[in-house]
Order: sequence, then C-alpha cells, then structure tokens
Amino acid sequence: MRFRKCLQFFQPISLCLILILFVSACGEDDSFTGTIITPFQITGTANLTGTDGSRVDCSFDLIFDLTPIDRPNEYAGVYRGILRRSVRTSDGKGFSYSVDVNATAEARLFRPDIARIEVPTNGIGSNSRFLKEFDEFEATMDEQGHGSGTWICAPLDTDISGYKDNAFTINGQFVLQPVSSN
Repeated sequence: MRFRKCLQFFQPISLCLILILFVSACGEDDSFTGTIITPFQITGTANLTGTDGSRVDCSFDLIFDLTPIDRPNEYAGVYRGILRRSVRTSDGKGFSYSVDVNATAEARLFRPDIARIEVPTNGIGSNSRFLKEFDEFEATMDEQGHGSGTWICAPLDTDISGYKDNAFTINGQFVLQPVSSN
C-alpha cells in the first residue's frame, strides 16, 4: 500500500520531467548552418497621428559589426547608432529626443530564416520603456541577408520641458540589410 502511494506521488513528477525533456528536445535546432552577413544595418520607423492632431514619430538607425563565435549560428560584436522619438501637439509644440548608442551586441540564428539580435542599452535610461524596447529584435531573414520585423516605440516615461511622455505606444516596422563594403 505504501509503495502504491509513493508511485502515485511520483507519477505526475515523472510525467512532468518527460514533458520538460520533450519540450527541450523540440526547441532550438542547431543542426542547420546559417550566416548573418555583417556588418549590417537595422532601420525602423513608427508614426502616429492622434484624432486631436497630435503626432508621435519614432525612428532608429543602428549599424552592427559582429563576428561568429564558438557556438553554432551565434555572433558577437558591437553596434552603434541613434534612437529618436518626438511628440508634438496639434499646434506643433512638444519635444524631440534622440540618443546616440554604442555597446556590445549578440545575434543568433534560430532557423535559417529567423535571427534574434540582442542590443542591451547598458542601463541608459533603464526606467524608460522606450529604451527597453531596443534590447532585442527578431527578424525574418532571406538568403541575401535582408530581413524585416516589427518593433514597439514605447514612451520615454519622463517629463521633458513640461511635456509628459507616458502614453502613445506605437507599433513600427524595421528592415535589416547588409552594409555594402564600398
């Protein structure tokens, strides 16, 4: 009787363990070989015009210079560029914000057509949802090294010159393309 209760106790645990192993085995596939053409550039925009005539414009332009590392389909290196957000009322008043960024970056191909690029802002404005949205990009890639995806232009969560920026989250698009060596 005691043995049967012990089995009943461990049966859900062993089932859970088998499920975890199965999910892990079905996760990322390192068996393919892919290439990220580097250096590459990611540019993105997001725009919104409110019903009251207010306007939010966001953009970024980042250059990545990465090299393969010792793990399959992974790259590491540096990036640099500029991030921008402006908020204007219908009469044109408001603010513009831009920040130059440069730091380390990593990229990984999860499949031949999916790349994830991690670009930590290294604590610059760490309380800002705007800057946190630039920590990671996921791009659908083609064989020529071009890619695209979506990103979110979130508020700065601050008060600049009397204008509070804590609203207006906008969905945007980005493109990734190799930088020509001319």
